[in-house]
Amino acid sequence: MDITPSHSIRLTPILRIGVVCIVAGSTMTISGCGGSDSPSVRASMTRAPADTRVEYTVRGRVMQLPGGPEHPAREFMVHHEAIPEFRSSMAPGDERMGMMSMTMAFPLSEGVSLAGISVGDPIEMMFEAAYDAGSGRLMGYEVRRLTLLSPETNLDITEDKPQLL
Repeated sequence: MDITPSHSIRLTPILRIGVVCIVAGSTMTISGCGGSDSPSVRASMTRAPADTRVEYTVRGRVMQLPGGPEHPAREFMVHHEAIPEFRSSMAPGDERMGMMSMTMAFPLSEGVSLAGISVGDPIEMMFEAAYDAGSGRLMGYEVRRLTLLSPETNLDITEDKPQLL
């Protein structure tokens, strides 16, 4: 689909959440807090009470392995399927849910290895998101488990959906 300046993009609720996540992720990365190697993000993940942590399981395709200044040693890029149960906030009364399929950086928690994983591989991962107990805002997330899937695995991702690159 060709989008020119004369076309407008309608922001659906799921697209809005995706944009919020993109902006939040970019802000954390720009400020130096985006990767799991960051002491402040790791501390936030560690000290978050168990009832403010949520596990999400999603499948996707590895788009880029760690390396270079854009992707620290503990972070990789995945084009993941939609996550309908994702919550960008746990604030009381905030019932907005869902994240569209997109490509985004995922930090790896300690002990999670990318050994045997290559660009283009289909994977399933469980990541844990930590939310602030007071405000309900998303504090950070890390991949806790990573599984290589069969090369024949069909993923519900398409190239024509917006991506964070």
